[in-house]
Amino acid sequence: GVNRKMHHLDIISNQLTNTFADSFSVGKIVLCKKLFFFLLLLIQVACVEHTSESKSNEEAISERPWKLICLGGDWTIGTGLVPEHAYPALLAEKLSTLQPVKVVNAGIKGELVSGAADRVDWILQQRLDALLIHYGSNSATQEPLSATVLADWERLLNKVRQAYPALPVLVVSVSTSNRDEVSPRVLDLLLKQFDARWVAINIPNQQTGPQYWQSNGDFLSEAGQEVLAQQLFSAVAPLVKALPQ
Repeated sequence: GVNRKMHHLDIISNQLTNTFADSFSVGKIVLCKKLFFFLLLLIQVACVEHTSESKSNEEAISERPWKLICLGGDWTIGTGLVPEHAYPALLAEKLSTLQPVKVVNAGIKGELVSGAADRVDWILQQRLDALLIHYGSNSATQEPLSATVLADWERLLNKVRQAYPALPVLVVSVSTSNRDEVSPRVLDLLLKQFDARWVAINIPNQQTGPQYWQSNGDFLSEAGQEVLAQQLFSAVAPLVKALPQ
C-alpha cells in the first residue's frame, strides 16, 4: 500500500544521501532529502489523479445510453403534429422500459432520399448505436424507384457503412391496403450489399382506418404514429435487449 511505497522511497533517499554525503554539508543533505521527497510525492499524486481520471472516463463511456438516430422525412419529423407525438419520441418511451436509451429525431419536413444522402455525413460524426431510415412516407413525397433514386439509396447506405461498418441499419417499408412505399424486391439486393435490413410496417389506409390519418390523407395522425411506433418497437427492442444489463 502507500506505507510500503513510502518505505521504498525512504530507502532510495537514504542511498542517495550516503552517496553524496562526502560532497555536501549535513544541512544541504537534509534540504536535498526534503526536496527529493516532495518531488516524488508530486509524481505519485499525479499518477493517482491520472488513473482516477482514466477510470472515470471509462465509466462515463460505459454508462452512456444506447443511441438510435431516426433519419427520415415527414413521418419522422411528425408533420402536422407536435414532436412528442412523432414516432421517434413514442419509440423512445417504449424502449426506455427496457434500458436507458436515447432516440434522436433527425427528420426533415419534405426531405427525400437525395437530401438524406447529402446531409448524412454530419450525422455520422456523432456517436450512435443504430440507425433507422424511413423515406417515401406519403403520396405527396412518393418517389418513383428510378435509377436516380436507387443511386441515392446506394450513396446514403455507402456513407453509413464507410463510417460504421458494423452499425445496425434498419430501413422501414410501410405498406397500406392500396399502396407500397418501397418495394423490397427492388431494393433487396442493395440492402443486402450494405448489410441493412427491412422493417415491414402495415398501416390501414384512409378508407379502412381513417383514424390513423390526418385530414389531408398524406400524414399520420397521433393514432397512426402510435401504430408505427409500436411496430418499430418490435423490430428495435431485440437490439436493446441484447445489451448487457
